[in-house]
Parts: sequence; structure tokens; C-alpha cells
Amino acid sequence: MSDEFEVTDAPDAGRFELRRGGELVGFASYRSRDGGVVVPHVETLVQHRGQGYASRLMAGIVAILRRDGRTIVPLCPFAADYLRERPEDADVVHSD
Repeated sequence: MSDEFEVTDAPDAGRFELRRGGELVGFASYRSRDGGVVVPHVETLVQHRGQGYASRLMAGIVAILRRDGRTIVPLCPFAADYLRERPEDADVVHSD
């Protein structure tokens, strides 16, 4: 398997996907809302857990949202913790 990672937005599936060498290793489900996304769930597939892929996925999501001028409402505890631990990414967190 290639070591190349890619995070993509799959709007038809309602999720962001993390692939390594083309193989799906994790995803974050979302729904669109007010120029941003609500993320209720982030998951790494069982055989890929414990390797830091969820954090890699979140970093890719942040990059996509920043590029597109969108924000995130992190309902998933992992996503919320990830963003809380990285104040430099506060610009993509939706504020009411």
C-alpha cells in the first residue's frame, strides 16, 4: 500500500473520506448548514485504528473548509477535542 494520504469531500455520500494509497481508511459524516458543515461522527475503519488516521482526517477537513471558506460545527467528541486542542484552527469553527 502506498503511503500517500488524501482527504476528499464526497458530498453525494455526505462525508469526508481519508484514503491511503486509494484505500478508504476513515471518514467523517456531515450535513451542510449555513455555509458550513455539521460533523456528528468521525470514524477510522477497525483495521486502521490506533495509527493517528482520525487526526490526519481532521487536518484534511480543516484544510478543505479553510480553502472553501466554510466552517464546522463539531458534534463528534473526537472532532470537538481535536479542534479545541488546536486554537490555530479556530477560524474554521462555527461561532454563533
